[in-house]
Amino acid sequence: MSVLLWAIRKTLGPAAAAQVALNRARVAGDPQKAEGWLRKSLELCREYPTGLKIIELHARHQLAEVLWKQGHLPEAEQAFSTCLNELESTCPTHPFLATFMLVAALFQAEAKHSKPDALAIMRNAEGLLNKSLADPLLSGVDQYRRTLGLQSVSTYLGELLFENGAFADAEMRYRKALEIGVNMLESLPSHEAPLPDDLNDEYEKLKRALEAQQKTEALAALEKYRETYTATYQRLHG
Repeated sequence: MSVLLWAIRKTLGPAAAAQVALNRARVAGDPQKAEGWLRKSLELCREYPTGLKIIELHARHQLAEVLWKQGHLPEAEQAFSTCLNELESTCPTHPFLATFMLVAALFQAEAKHSKPDALAIMRNAEGLLNKSLADPLLSGVDQYRRTLGLQSVSTYLGELLFENGAFADAEMRYRKALEIGVNMLESLPSHEAPLPDDLNDEYEKLKRALEAQQKTEALAALEKYRETYTATYQRLHG
């Protein structure tokens, strides 16, 4: 343990020292140095296992990401799995944790290079985000962040399903991602609302899923839908 952390631990306790180590990892720049600080933070968290859960989860997630970036995929996969399991069992609707859960799931899906595993992981993330969005005590900011997270999960899951030939399930996810974007276009102020062109990716993917199923009427309805939300944007935001 560094002299700095030893002094902070001695005077302010393990919680303060663990937070300092976590902060130093965030600004370390070099992945190996960041890894060292994060391991020190986790070591300090173990001294007070029940009181430092939030710091520990932050540190575990960042360590998994750092390992992944260094190419240590098996260790990163294990770290992400631990992070996800702890998030699910601790407090999946905690305002600080839904984003970490999503990112951990995304990184783990990439690290595994396995479509069945990635599908299971992303379905789980989709379910957790839907559950957390149903929380009546959710703040506006947290709802916005998790809705963006659900949009990303829906798009990513749609791509995996499409690659597996599950075109109807892919269509459902792509449609959800597009609808989230349109709702934001209609409800957010001008400086925050997405442009109609920002939704082109979701539109094109949904169109591709409909074409794969030869849904001619649905394709025509989709084109009409795009005309409608583009006109709505012009009316609301000029």
